[in-house]
Amino acid sequence: VNRIEPATPEISVRAGDRIRLSADIYNSQDVLDNDDAVNGEGAFKRWQPELEWSSSSGAGSFDESSSGRSALYTAPSLPGVYTVTAEVGPPGLCRAHHPGVEEQDGDPCTARFTVRVSREADPPSPAPDPVNPSFAIPPQVTDDAGTVFSVFTPVEGGTFTGTGITVSAGPGAVPDRAALAVAATMSTTTAPPDSKFTLHGNVYDVIAMSRTEGAEYTAVAQYRLDEPLTACLQVPWTLLDNLTNITVVEIRSDGIVGPLTSNLRTTDSATAACGRFSRVPATLAVATRADAASGATAVPTAAATQQELPEAGGSSPTVSILALVLLSGLATVAVTVAAAVAIRARRTAHTRAR
Repeated sequence: VNRIEPATPEISVRAGDRIRLSADIYNSQDVLDNDDAVNGEGAFKRWQPELEWSSSSGAGSFDESSSGRSALYTAPSLPGVYTVTAEVGPPGLCRAHHPGVEEQDGDPCTARFTVRVSREADPPSPAPDPVNPSFAIPPQVTDDAGTVFSVFTPVEGGTFTGTGITVSAGPGAVPDRAALAVAATMSTTTAPPDSKFTLHGNVYDVIAMSRTEGAEYTAVAQYRLDEPLTACLQVPWTLLDNLTNITVVEIRSDGIVGPLTSNLRTTDSATAACGRFSRVPATLAVATRADAASGATAVPTAAATQQELPEAGGSSPTVSILALVLLSGLATVAVTVAAAVAIRARRTAHTRAR
């Protein structure tokens, strides 16, 4: 060995962290050679010299088994800057220790690591409990146009259920001491011709009215919640063979169509695509990427029979997971047959309803 150097000379860790330190080994030709070296007879074989890992008192510790070019190190419990070392042992394995070798600056047979230890992070403070407003909160309110809204509160959250869509939020989504009335109505919005997504089924406008202390319910032009809402939209039966490509998208006022963080949920009677969003109003739809669409076009289904959708905040099985299992070949034949029967039953039910 001609010399060794720390693979990472300076390391920043937290108090008590366990990390792996490594040294780079340079052979007698001063070439980085962490795997192979030449023995005294000139024949090549794989070997690694033993390294003696050490730390001064209070500078942390190494596992007793650490002797190779890497070692498990436990940082000290107190913050500060420490130095730990790895040294070639026995000394005869290092060329710099041989008689007649010109002395070099420092010790090429020792790798020194600088370890900067920061104090352990304080645990995060628990979030304060949400606070409802002092005024009476009815379960529903109606606007001047006759639209019925479900009222969401800071403590309870809330759920709106409409034809083909549910919108829900958990506790803490609505800002403290406020109430948010939420509804979803059919929309005439369409995706622009150059959109990367093809819309399927109904498009919905999720609208809202808010109320705070000393005020009445007022329609909101833009409202951001503290935690996301979840909207679950019924998936048209024409997409049941294309589940892996389905997502929920938001159509913005400038015409841009963007995907939401989405998953699929199913019940005995319906499959829904669920997406998360934090601002209202919002225009939402079920979509597939245009280059992955199965040929179906966006056909409004306002007259379709309403089916019971999975609760937006529930824990129904995720269909996308089942689809991936089927694709990977890990599902049993019985599961495959059951899935096919379920899809056929939904199509039959849809046809009869029409």
